[in-house]
Amino acid sequence: LQNWQNRKAILKNRVKEIAKDLIKIAAKRELMKSINMTPNLLEYDKFSSEFEFTETSDQLKSIKEIEEDLSQAKPMDRLICGDVGFGKTEIAMRAAFLILSSGFQVAIVCPKVLLVEQHFKTFCKRFSGYKYVIEKISRFQSPQKKKKNKAKPLLWIN
Repeated sequence: LQNWQNRKAILKNRVKEIAKDLIKIAAKRELMKSINMTPNLLEYDKFSSEFEFTETSDQLKSIKEIEEDLSQAKPMDRLICGDVGFGKTEIAMRAAFLILSSGFQVAIVCPKVLLVEQHFKTFCKRFSGYKYVIEKISRFQSPQKKKKNKAKPLLWIN
């Protein structure tokens, strides 16, 4: 029992230390300045209207929050979670569009090669008709192809 009490006390102190560190990090991030995004809103509205489905209320809420986040000149912390087929990719594409139309690059990181292929096709289809260059990198591409792609893309899907 004494051993358990000691272990519990040590763990409790460690949790407090981690919490203090997280609070310090969050406070520093609040004071940081970020790049001011100035997207092409007319083009963004056109892009948004081309979505072939009706947005869910959760999608619209997330999109609005991301738009607000990107309009502020401070780092953004946002995690979008949901089951397969609930529109997370569309939310990511709209965020990417806002950043791209502000003149910056975007990188999408995928945990599986299959997802790289799916997102690449989806982004290419959705961004067709716009000036943005979309490329992909996966472990199945040759080093020469990866090196060649690094020169130009505005949007990376990896």
